[in-house]
Amino acid sequence: MEWLEAMDEAISNTQARRHSYCQGKLSSPSIVNIDLDVMDFRLGTKAPVWIPDDRVSMCMICKDEFSLLFRRHHCRGCGKVICGKCSSYEAPLRYLQYKTERVCRECFESLNKVVDDMDEFVPNDVETSNRDSQGDTKFTKRRIKSQFRSFALDVGTSKSAPRPAVLQEVNASDVTAEMSGYLYLWKDRKWKKTWFVLKQKVLYAFKASEDAAAEKSMPLLGYEITPCQTYFQGIEPNLIFELMHRGMPSIIFKTESPQSRDKWMVAMRNATIP
Repeated sequence: MEWLEAMDEAISNTQARRHSYCQGKLSSPSIVNIDLDVMDFRLGTKAPVWIPDDRVSMCMICKDEFSLLFRRHHCRGCGKVICGKCSSYEAPLRYLQYKTERVCRECFESLNKVVDDMDEFVPNDVETSNRDSQGDTKFTKRRIKSQFRSFALDVGTSKSAPRPAVLQEVNASDVTAEMSGYLYLWKDRKWKKTWFVLKQKVLYAFKASEDAAAEKSMPLLGYEITPCQTYFQGIEPNLIFELMHRGMPSIIFKTESPQSRDKWMVAMRNATIP
């Protein structure tokens, strides 16, 4: 029974932490909204689930691309992957017994507001080590408020070129898209695994599955979507389909399964209809 109770508790904690970022509810393509009134997750009270580094190729706030010198950081409030200049804030986090950690600007402002609205003394769930000899908490509203700070960092600059506005209209994890997922694109005589998002008759290509801006976009109006009839580069035809347009070279895609190919073909065909 103890094992079952421990497992149930671990599952509940994990589910609660996953509320720390919402992939589909974005106020802009780069900023994750956290609805503190609706979600079980309360910013700063639980450790967030970090978005894995390999799912992001750019800062989720400013959209500058990461490199060897322009490095990734995680916001300790929401778990987003951000650059040094966008994480130049520190805020006390309740789940760390009000120890200060680096956060993004959105979390910095939200946590500041939480402290403004709290009582003079922190809730009585802090550890014994953070209480004085009379059992009173060492943390007052004024003391916690004094721990917020922003600072300037010399983190270098990204060498990525500014992206056109059209590539910033959709993010890689947009849940309002008609279709999204990995496809293999035949390019330069090899298959390139790429994350694609189909929305409003436009196909967007992303470097990573959580990127805030696309690498390329292609309107599908006027294209013909056809299944492959023969083996291509040793791949079974039921895994391959083509995008064809008069006067342009064919674009060839490979999927992981026949079911996936059929779903993508239906979605893209619908996108070719005016």
